[in-house]
Amino acid sequence: MGSRFPAGQQSPPDGSSDLTIVRATGTEPQVPDGTALAGPDHDLAETDRIRRRRPRSLLLLTRCRIGVRRWSRLSRRAVRALVAEQDGASALPDPARATLGEDVLHSIARRRAGGVLRSTSRRLSWMLGRTDRLRARRATLLARIAMIPGEHVAHPDGIHRTVAQTEADRDVHAARVDRERNQNSRKHNRLPRWFRYLPRVVLFFDFLLLLYFLSGITDVDWANPASPELAFAVGLAAMITLVSYGIFAFAGDRLRAHKDHSGKFPLDSLDWLTRLIVIACTAGIIILGLLMFSRMWSEVLLALGNGAKATAISVAAAVTAVSVLANLMVIAVHALDGSEETDRLAAFGAALRRPLTRRDRMQRRASRLEHRIAVRVRRAQRVEAAGRARAERPTAIADEAVRTARAIHQNAGSLSEAMISGLSRRSAEHRHLDPVTGAEAGALRLVSNHTGTDLSEPGPERAAGPGTMHRIPAPRPAPEP
Repeated sequence: MGSRFPAGQQSPPDGSSDLTIVRATGTEPQVPDGTALAGPDHDLAETDRIRRRRPRSLLLLTRCRIGVRRWSRLSRRAVRALVAEQDGASALPDPARATLGEDVLHSIARRRAGGVLRSTSRRLSWMLGRTDRLRARRATLLARIAMIPGEHVAHPDGIHRTVAQTEADRDVHAARVDRERNQNSRKHNRLPRWFRYLPRVVLFFDFLLLLYFLSGITDVDWANPASPELAFAVGLAAMITLVSYGIFAFAGDRLRAHKDHSGKFPLDSLDWLTRLIVIACTAGIIILGLLMFSRMWSEVLLALGNGAKATAISVAAAVTAVSVLANLMVIAVHALDGSEETDRLAAFGAALRRPLTRRDRMQRRASRLEHRIAVRVRRAQRVEAAGRARAERPTAIADEAVRTARAIHQNAGSLSEAMISGLSRRSAEHRHLDPVTGAEAGALRLVSNHTGTDLSEPGPERAAGPGTMHRIPAPRPAPEP
């Protein structure tokens, strides 16, 4: 390409190899293409060959494809084209301004970066759609949870109140019971769970025993069960069993209402209704005991004969004692199992069981969705960071090709800080002003902002003027692990 030093000076005076350009003054002639000022020994054929070779070298820019992975192979064409462009230049360009070839190279880099941003934005949009579906499910669950306190349930007092009001009443009632228990009150003590179910077992076996007794009285033909006698025996046994169980349970509840904090039943505190019910229950227990005794005594005599009177008396007495004790146990369980306050708490729990269970179930589902959303957001942030890093590589390749070409031809000045800052500023201006890259970057920022925000948060603000771009806030930083 020839020497860059003035005529008569082949090297710097101090003998060092300096790449600094000594610019031509205005009085010195310019060498536009190497044909002017040709001496007698100048090769004209070589000059024509160089002139034909320069356009072919510049055509390399049209086939230049800047990638994001292969670095040096695709930048050699651009370097050779830029060097050929400077060799054919008629004047020294400004170091702070880019040439036409450098503009083309930067446009290729921006187009490649825009493609990377488009692919990243499409992938993030697909991931955002899946994440938004999870957010919509979580928002629906949270909305339904927020509506539960306003639902109406059956209050233990016989009215309908909201869940929040019923919970408040339950908490007040529970606080009072707990305060009395802390003061060593035995009034609210509950019986074991298995013991509270014994009255139901007694009810079942009493029904079977009465059905057996009454079937013999009504002459039920067990060979033909579908008979009116069996229906009459079943109805009579059920009536006696249910009425007796109901009156015994009611007597126990009346006695429990008069239980003091020591767990006893003062007789002087019983009202006339409770006394009457207790007397009626005593008479009923005695009558049922006599029925059991007489029936079992006759059954044993019929089975063993009239000589087994002692056995008949003992068996009948045993069955009668068991029947009496079972009926007394029904009264005792209802009288000793807690108090009216504990029954009221149980009624509150039954009224609030379904809405509170549904709320807890939806809260568990919402908490699981939060972790799934967090995982997908972190994955989207990693994809975005990788896409932005890949989008910056074409610009870096183009800048390196420009610097390499300028270092080779040295027509635009030495590699000074002013030139480097000018190139960086020019590259930044291209990235900011290019409509394609700007729109794609804006779309990527919009997707990134939506990825890191919930559905209830406001969207990006719009610019006030027509034809302006959307003002999209910067994406949220990735959460710390």
